[in-house]
Amino acid sequence: MEKKPIAVLHPDYYTKFSCIGPACEDHCCKGWSIYIDKSTYKKYKRISDPELAKVMNKGVQTLKGRNEQNFAKFVLNADMVCPFYDEDKLCMIQKKLGETMLCTTCQQYPRLNRMTRMGQVELSMYATCPEMVRVALLPKEPMTFSISEFQADGSEFYLKGTYADLTNPSYFGETGKHAWEIREACIDILQCRTLPVRDRIFVVGMLLNRITELEAEKEFDKMPSVAAAYVAKTLDGDFADIMKPFAENPDRQAGMQSILLNHIMLTGALRSRQFPLYTQFIEKITGWMTAEQLEESNYSQMYGHISTLIQQYWPPFLAKWEHVLENYFVNLLFSLQGLFKHPALTPYQHFITLAEQYSMMRMLLCVLAEEKGEVDEALLTGIITTQANEAMHSDTAKRIIDNYAANGNDTLAQMAFLLQ
Repeated sequence: MEKKPIAVLHPDYYTKFSCIGPACEDHCCKGWSIYIDKSTYKKYKRISDPELAKVMNKGVQTLKGRNEQNFAKFVLNADMVCPFYDEDKLCMIQKKLGETMLCTTCQQYPRLNRMTRMGQVELSMYATCPEMVRVALLPKEPMTFSISEFQADGSEFYLKGTYADLTNPSYFGETGKHAWEIREACIDILQCRTLPVRDRIFVVGMLLNRITELEAEKEFDKMPSVAAAYVAKTLDGDFADIMKPFAENPDRQAGMQSILLNHIMLTGALRSRQFPLYTQFIEKITGWMTAEQLEESNYSQMYGHISTLIQQYWPPFLAKWEHVLENYFVNLLFSLQGLFKHPALTPYQHFITLAEQYSMMRMLLCVLAEEKGEVDEALLTGIITTQANEAMHSDTAKRIIDNYAANGNDTLAQMAFLLQ
């Protein structure tokens, strides 16, 4: 079939990324369900290679509620690893049969594709891959975007994604008519380096809070001008002192952190293989407490230690690595993983998920930095991929938000204390 040019919107890092395979400190073939599309499953059933056929017989299982995209899955072994991951740290299927025999999931990951009903293809990447973090997030320059022409015949993985039309209200509700402008405004705010990244996240929260209010008031047509106004005010320096009214308050911060700490401890206990850094974090913080304090769930001493470590390690971290946080959140918003991802969440509640991730990464980085005396590139990369993996594969965002809301802690003011 003849290949035709397709206009694709993507971050510029996208074309610079290449999987480093066995050289990577991690691999994407463990810990998660890997689904197989129907057309690839049919190819697998026709495989004649004896070694592959034997593994395929036990290592692939059809799904009960199967559909075209999720028809079957690989059965992970006792170590939660794909049965086709070999001793050379390579995929047996790709090694023997080539990349075209990989299922859509494996061809695509860590790439994230989206095609609008208007015909615009968008490509980005999940920050769950260490090499993606190095290529896309570690560079000091702000993330940039381009529209490039890709040659395609219609079979490429990036044309097989879900439709997510930023201009179609049936996808995002009436707010969806202006989702493009809202996303663009959030990214412009996040890339305004005259403010600390913490303050930029808060301004994004102010904007999304106002968008949520307009949504409730059914004033959808006002959204683009409101979004543009927040960008202008940010660039003009109107928000330079936005966090001053929210001076550090250890008691309030401890209360806000407690929900996130409980989440980390529960996730680390249940998914220790997927999140080893969570396990290290838990071992560290529980080591500060007596058996009696642990039994009584008295975490006051724990919060004191965490606060001390944040004061010690966060300022030097920001001096060296603040741009990485900016790039992480910009990528999250562009890919719609941090905006319009959860249908059950309002735009403002999506901001709360950003504040949660910022606060959790800060705690994890500063506590684990104590061992080496700094946050080095390896630790930073590990924490980012851990946090991105947890956010990607977990449905806990809504539960955390509900916990905050139950105690009246989901307001902008309370989020300011969480970010402080």
